[in-house]
Amino acid sequence: MNNSLYVLVLLVVVLIWFFLKRSKTKSAAANKHSTKTIRKEPSFRAVSIQICPQACAAAKNIRDKRFLSHQAPMLPLADCNVKDCKCKFVHHNDRRSHDDRRFASVTMQNVFADKEKRENTKSDRRKK
Repeated sequence: MNNSLYVLVLLVVVLIWFFLKRSKTKSAAANKHSTKTIRKEPSFRAVSIQICPQACAAAKNIRDKRFLSHQAPMLPLADCNVKDCKCKFVHHNDRRSHDDRRFASVTMQNVFADKEKRENTKSDRRKK
């Protein structure tokens, strides 16, 4: 009788431990998904105007200019004098048409990030 009581208590402890461990792993998995950060890339999507063969002077003046999507002029342009305008927008991922210009020179690359190279020839006037 005494042994069966110990076995029963041991069985209850093992079951409690099993359910607690199981609930921890589920909550850890749930937290892993809930704390997932969504990084939003900055949106600089742009459009430029692809002119039609009989394009007006207003469209020709701005054909190489890129506009942010929400700042683009409406087509047909306000100054357009072509009766059947077929100009359309071309979409771009970035407003910039060229590569990034930062650090264009290798010499300038480490000017501000490099270690300080002062040579201390004089003794320091402060007392040590």
